[in-house]
Amino acid sequence: MPLTSRAELEAELRAVALRLIARQLARAAFTGIAGGAIALGLSVVFLDLLPRLLFATTGGIGSIALGGAAGFLLGVGYELRRYRLPGLQEVALALEARLPHDTGALAAALRVVEGNVFYRPLLARAAEELKQAVRSPAPVLIPTRRLVAVPLLALASGVLFAAVVSAERPVDGGAVAGTEAQGKSDSWSSVDVGGSRAASDRDAYRKALGMKETATQLKRTAAVLRDTAATDEQRNRSLTDARNALKDGGESAPGLAPGDLPDAAPLDAAARAELADKLDAGAAALRGKASALENGKPAGSEDSGKDGTFDTSVKREDLVAMPVIRSAAARSSEAIAAQTPRRRAMAERAIKALNELQER
Repeated sequence: MPLTSRAELEAELRAVALRLIARQLARAAFTGIAGGAIALGLSVVFLDLLPRLLFATTGGIGSIALGGAAGFLLGVGYELRRYRLPGLQEVALALEARLPHDTGALAAALRVVEGNVFYRPLLARAAEELKQAVRSPAPVLIPTRRLVAVPLLALASGVLFAAVVSAERPVDGGAVAGTEAQGKSDSWSSVDVGGSRAASDRDAYRKALGMKETATQLKRTAAVLRDTAATDEQRNRSLTDARNALKDGGESAPGLAPGDLPDAAPLDAAARAELADKLDAGAAALRGKASALENGKPAGSEDSGKDGTFDTSVKREDLVAMPVIRSAAARSSEAIAAQTPRRRAMAERAIKALNELQER
């Protein structure tokens, strides 16, 4: 289609300019993919693999994905760092570069005024060159090497990232060892006496701590009741604290339950002293029970001193045979003479070695 005016020529060049911009954006996107793949692979190595192997931790999927996105943006920015939107003159020169023999008619047609005598022949020549340039092959958009290497690189980085996503979060070796040691302690608590406390021991220890706290509160309440300078409000508040401590502790003191404490402190000093003595006795009893739990002495483990029955059904042969020990005080003169010659020689060597060590 022949061109009849400069407006038609400029319209054709603007359409070509849009195609050139699209080609540059495609080139920048491909470079961004290459940068993103490289950054993603490096993020997997330095944020997951190495920390997982060296420190049993990981940077997280979010940080790895952020590294890949940053690499993509850097690649796009590197490709577009010097790119400027082409004007009509640049588009005309780009089209003329596709022709094997160009006359410069396209660029000249944009500079010559329409009233010039050479404008019509120049416009016709420009239309012909524009038609030939559009039909000519465009420059290579992406080199073949990059077209092969970048997808392979992106595939490898994607596989590594998928492996990181599907992998379990690393567990600290110390925590695993502690868990195994705890399981061993719970399973062999009756045999492995050198291990850590078993679950029952821990429960008893926590119960002992609760008893000590309750005993401390009872002692504090007894001190407030004995204090002559304390007000009735302070005594009543202290009694309430002692009652709550007995309820929360879950272990009543011998002869002292939460219901045994009055709602208000007695007005008589003698009654207050008697109640304070009762609280002191309960606190002492709780501390004794707490100490027994901490030392691993449950109730009934000691001999009560009462008479019991002997199980006669057990055969004597089932008992462990113990040798009869006859103690005879040997005199010093017979200590070595009664031994065998070899034992006497060994004793003499030992005495000689001891004397040598003492002389040094």
